[in-house]
Amino acid sequence: MGGTYFYLRSLQNGMFAIPPVDPSVVETLEKEFEEQDQPLVKMHEMLTQLDPKTAENIHPNDRYRMIRALSIIRATGKKPSELPLVRPAGTESTPRLWVKYALLVPRHELTQRITLRTDQMLNQGLVEETKRLLENFPNARALTSIGYAECVRYLKQEIDHKQLRNEIIEKTRQLAKRQMTWLRSDPEVRFIDHRDQERILLEVGNLQWILKGERNSS
Repeated sequence: MGGTYFYLRSLQNGMFAIPPVDPSVVETLEKEFEEQDQPLVKMHEMLTQLDPKTAENIHPNDRYRMIRALSIIRATGKKPSELPLVRPAGTESTPRLWVKYALLVPRHELTQRITLRTDQMLNQGLVEETKRLLENFPNARALTSIGYAECVRYLKQEIDHKQLRNEIIEKTRQLAKRQMTWLRSDPEVRFIDHRDQERILLEVGNLQWILKGERNSS
């Protein structure tokens, strides 16, 4: 899901009004953390101290968003989580009906799928792709994401192939767990077992009926 849930939440509730930040503030923060051991860990620890709510919603490997949040705090003295929300232009007075569904997959099945997908990516050249990215775009944000980040460590001979595979599987599993936690925190989400085809068809039918009613009343 990555940032999908953030996009949905922004569309529904609006985005934080992020003030402009001088690039020199970002550069200073980058240099400060580069000089420390485990810079990503230190970034997340600092953000957790300064703005726990924002830190909770940022993955510890997401260097870009952590630096962005910390730069806002340093430049403005304001916590990103306390910034006012701004709704997308043209949506302020538009009534909307939000119906959100999430398909539930049993934990053991999800782990099997993650393992299978990891093996497929490695067999189809994920390491080679990462090597090309490193050569051509060494500062690409993508290289900090799950899968690429572990391949970078493998190419630097920090981990072996078995560790590479296991780390991708485990970090993807942890990401899926966090995503489920986010979904469960949203009272508007309706959960359906992905194997319950009858329930899915019923819910889709109900949704069509609701939309039809909305059109007729407008």
